[in-house]
Amino acid sequence: MSTVINQQTELALDSNQGAVVAKVVDEFNRTMRHVQSSWLRIIEGEFNRQVNTPDQVPGGLVEYLMALANDQVKSADFTEALSTRLESLVSDKYKAPIAEKLNDAMDGYLEVAKRCIQILIDTIFNDIKPAVRILFTTSWYVDEPIHQIIETISDYMGDYQARLSPSLFDLLVDDIVDTFLITYLAALRRATKLKIPSAVTKMREEVKRAFEFFTQYKPQNELEQYFEVVSLTADHISGVSYQADYPSYDSARSLYPDTVGLQTDVLPRLSRFRKTVRNSKHSSVCGGTAAGQGRYGQVGRQGHRKPRFKLLPN
Repeated sequence: MSTVINQQTELALDSNQGAVVAKVVDEFNRTMRHVQSSWLRIIEGEFNRQVNTPDQVPGGLVEYLMALANDQVKSADFTEALSTRLESLVSDKYKAPIAEKLNDAMDGYLEVAKRCIQILIDTIFNDIKPAVRILFTTSWYVDEPIHQIIETISDYMGDYQARLSPSLFDLLVDDIVDTFLITYLAALRRATKLKIPSAVTKMREEVKRAFEFFTQYKPQNELEQYFEVVSLTADHISGVSYQADYPSYDSARSLYPDTVGLQTDVLPRLSRFRKTVRNSKHSSVCGGTAAGQGRYGQVGRQGHRKPRFKLLPN
């Protein structure tokens, strides 16, 4: 397609008429938008088939999505280069409409690439649904669903890293971390009963394991900003009595408005578990564990100082 576009653009430029170039670009935009809409419809349908009727769908969707995502990024790069080139070759009258159409086409390419990435992530979390259902149930205390969850994510991540462009893989990593935390907190939100302090201890162990896994793909200091909400949740469940410089739920929400998970309102819904702690002989143990967390001194998002609790036990 890029070859055809280049040929048509060259012929239009040879006419020395900006209107002709603008018409070529307009047709290019119309065609690409149609193709992009078709791609979105196809990949959406194929993913739904894979989820709803997996036994009737041939393999290869993951590989197809990775190839398509890479191709869309290349096409966006080509379109950007074309826009830059034409900007200096047409009169001011046609610069703005040509740039607008090409930018619209670029947005379409990136939209398709992003949807491919999201479906790649959805594929992972569709596969781990059985393990996720065990989290925070009675079976969770004796089983190790986090092992299957991380192993499955790891298998997919190996393939994704090998085949996706670096920029797309970085985007995928960010979104996978977000999705993992939201999935984990959503499972916690569904819990009807927790054994305290066993649940908090196991929760911290699982989150530590997940945190260490994701450090293969993302710097530790960046991951701490993502995982911080899980620490806050664990401390909340364990009934920690925060000192004046410890953040409440509301203050954490204001300091970290974009921190993943806070939007799910997990903490207010888990307040009922604090009664279990207050009535338990283990209350002092839980409080002592949280009090033993390390101090901070780092700067969080938007320049705010980070709370004085650590994600993981020492």
